[in-house]
Amino acid sequence: MGNRGRKIQQVGGIGQVLHKLKLMIAYFRHPKTSFLKKLLVGVGFLYFFLPTDIVPDMIPLLGYLDDATVAMAIWHLFSKELEQFEKQKGNPKDPE
Repeated sequence: MGNRGRKIQQVGGIGQVLHKLKLMIAYFRHPKTSFLKKLLVGVGFLYFFLPTDIVPDMIPLLGYLDDATVAMAIWHLFSKELEQFEKQKGNPKDPE
């Protein structure tokens, strides 16, 4: 996993974070997920994994705090829908 793995470990518990990331990836890749929702999730992933962002990752603790904040904001925004997606075994609810 390299740098991504280190970042995930520093941001929070690896098991829970990996589960959420895998679920978000499945949601992102699902054909019934709307383009707008894919765009929001994709932007969250890009921000989390790209080394250039508002607070550089080289700054201890704060560098990862902004990444975690963006990831958790995206998770929170979609949490109910992602939980439903997981219960339906990979079928997002239909766009409204």
